[in-house]
Amino acid sequence: MSKYAKLIGITLFTIVSFCIYGIAKTSAETTTNLKIETTEGDDTYADSFNLSGYIYGESNTLLPTFHYTDGAFELKDESSFFEILDASIYLTADQLMEEHKSFMRGKSPYAQFKVEDEKVVYAASDTDQYWQETSTNQLNVSLLDKANDEISDYTFSLPEDSSGTSLESVRNFYVQYPMVYFTLLTAESNNSSLYKIYSADLSKETPELQLVREIDSKLSTVDSLYSSLSESANSRYLGLAEINYNEYEMSVDSFTIYDYETDTLLETQSLEGIEQPNLLRDGENLYITSPSENGLTVYQVDTSAEPAALSPIFELPASENGPILPAFISDNILYSYEEHYDSVALNYSIQINDLNTGDLLYKGEILGEDSEPVDMSLIDIQKAAE
Repeated sequence: MSKYAKLIGITLFTIVSFCIYGIAKTSAETTTNLKIETTEGDDTYADSFNLSGYIYGESNTLLPTFHYTDGAFELKDESSFFEILDASIYLTADQLMEEHKSFMRGKSPYAQFKVEDEKVVYAASDTDQYWQETSTNQLNVSLLDKANDEISDYTFSLPEDSSGTSLESVRNFYVQYPMVYFTLLTAESNNSSLYKIYSADLSKETPELQLVREIDSKLSTVDSLYSSLSESANSRYLGLAEINYNEYEMSVDSFTIYDYETDTLLETQSLEGIEQPNLLRDGENLYITSPSENGLTVYQVDTSAEPAALSPIFELPASENGPILPAFISDNILYSYEEHYDSVALNYSIQINDLNTGDLLYKGEILGEDSEPVDMSLIDIQKAAE
C-alpha cells in the first residue's frame, strides 16, 4: 500500500506543479518587465549588485519571481518548467543550484549557506527544512569541497547534557574550517527560548557538537530583527541586542558583539541616540547603522577598546520617498535601498555611497518598462561577482 501511496503522491505533485506552471506562464505574459532607471550618479554601478524578489498581481497575489544579475532583469516564470523547479528566490541558493546540483539535492533554500573560495557549508534544523512534518531535534550539516566536488554530510544531535532542550532553528553560523560554530535557538524545559553557541570539528572521524556558551536570554540576534534581506557572508562577528518591547514600539537597551574566534562578548558604549542598530561587516571591519531624524547614521566599531567604541562616519540624508535601509558594505562602499509607498505600488530604489566620504556614487529606481512604478517585494540584495 505504501508503494501505491507514494506513486499517487508523485502523480498528484506532478499534476499540481504543471498546473501552477501554466498559471504562472499565463500571468507572466500579462506582467510588465522591469528595469533600473538611473536617477543620480554613475550608471556603471548598476552592474555591481544582484537582486531578487516578487512582483504582485492585481489581486495582491505573488506572480513572477524576478532576478537581477549582470545588469539585467529576468522573470523566472519565463523559464522552462524544470528550470523553475530548480530556481530559488534566494540568490545564494539559486546560484548553488546552477553550479552544484548534486550538493543542493534535498537542501532547503530557506536554510543557511556559507560560501567560501574553496568550500560551501550548509546548516539546517528540521524546522528550517520546511518539508519536515515532525522534528527529530537534529542539526543537518553538509560540506562541499569545490576542488573535487566531494560532499560530506553530518547529522548532529544536541549533547546528552541538554536534556529537556529542543532545537528550534539555526540563527547563524561561522566557518573557520575545520571548525564550524553554530548559533542555535533552543526551546528549554521551562518554556523559555535561549541562544546557544555550539562548535564542531569537521576534521574528526566522528565530529560532535560541543557547547561553547549560552547567550543571556535577554539578548536576541540583531540580523533577524532588522535585516529583512538575507546575508550569506561568513563573518566571525554576531550582533546581539537587548530589546525592550512596549505596546506600540520596541527600543534597544544594549548592544553586544559576539566574536566566534575568541569566544568573547564585546559590550558597546552607550547607545544614547542610536535606534534599531544593525551590524554590517566589511572584511574585519565592523560598522553599525542606525536610522535618525535626518536619515541614516553609519558608525565604525573599534573592537580594541573596552567597551567597543562607536565613531560616527557620516550620515545619509533622509529621502522624501521613505526610510533608507542598509543592505551591506563591500570594499568601503555602502549599499542601501529605499522603499517607496504610494496609493498604487510598493517599489524600491538602490543607493550606493562611498563609506570614506559619504559621496553618492549611484542611485537607481526599479520601474516597469513604461517607467511607471511596479508593486513588488524585494527579497535579496548581494554584491555581484567580480
